[in-house]
Amino acid sequence: MRAENIKRVARRAEETGTPLNTAVFDTRESWKDYALDALTTVERIAGEIGLEDRLHLWPDQSLGSRWVVESMPDPGAYQKWLHSKWSRISEWPR
Repeated sequence: MRAENIKRVARRAEETGTPLNTAVFDTRESWKDYALDALTTVERIAGEIGLEDRLHLWPDQSLGSRWVVESMPDPGAYQKWLHSKWSRISEWPR
């Protein structure tokens, strides 16, 4: 499914003349690195501006696959981080 979405977005970008780098989706490793970098960057920025308690990240389920977990420097800490994001209950709407 993800591959089809990428192709569709790339076609649309080409049609509109919008530059688009799809290289991050070429391999599962490059996608994993891209996705985790995006998530941790947003998390860091939210912390810097005082919004970390309101941030609700929802990492893709594939980031919990065995090969991803085993590729982490501290698999236990990574799984704890990942599950904390998946299990967070939004405070909205109140």
